[in-house]
Amino acid sequence: MPFLTYWLNMFDRMETPETLYEYFLKALSLASQCHERKRIAADAGITVSAISQFLSKKKNASPDTQRKIARAVGYLIFEEFLELGKGLAGAVGEETPKYAGSPILIELKHIDTIKRFQNKSLAKTINDRLVELEKINPDALNQVLGYIECKIDEEQSTARSGDRRKRNMPDQVPITGDRRKLDG
Repeated sequence: MPFLTYWLNMFDRMETPETLYEYFLKALSLASQCHERKRIAADAGITVSAISQFLSKKKNASPDTQRKIARAVGYLIFEEFLELGKGLAGAVGEETPKYAGSPILIELKHIDTIKRFQNKSLAKTINDRLVELEKINPDALNQVLGYIECKIDEEQSTARSGDRRKRNMPDQVPITGDRRKLDG
């Protein structure tokens, strides 16, 4: 749904632009609890102080800036970001919940984790497959976690060994393991 159409539809339901902006602020407040403001600001192309000014209501964010902020925290569809704020607001003026177990907070942290991967689509696919695995066999997740921890230990050990050739070019490492000695 286009941005303007959404605003007009919300207005038809007796939601004023001020109310919609309050929804934006509620969603931004929650997002800034689980994302670093510095990261949100960098991804949205604004300053950290601008986010603080929006939240303290000293300054209003333009519609374009609101969209950029929503995208920066993982909401490609701005209307979904407003719906998040609407759900948090209940009635405008209520405090945003600040409990760590909130499903919305967990979802935002999950989005932030995926954004840190170099290959984001692969990270999302892996997470989707883990959800399927959990439905089939919840105990299997512990096995997957054990494998991942073992793999991390193995990679860290190889990285600490100082000989990257063992990992990157194993065919060029002499049989003796010491490149200064001759094979044999």
